[in-house]
Amino acid sequence: MKLMIAYIAYYLGHWISFPMYWFDWGWLYPAYNRLMIWSAELDDEGVIWSAPVSTQSSEETKHSS
Repeated sequence: MKLMIAYIAYYLGHWISFPMYWFDWGWLYPAYNRLMIWSAELDDEGVIWSAPVSTQSSEETKHSS
């Protein structure tokens, strides 16, 4: 149930971002921000908000230090 609400909050925030970008409606930012934060908080399993995948292998990072 929490994951479904997280998806809904994410997609509502995503749709709010379009008029913010195209029509310069910055006054929508508080609603956008709140929806995205709720979505991230409700996503306990990391399905929607997962950690970014590194493009470097672990061997490359050991040698670059």
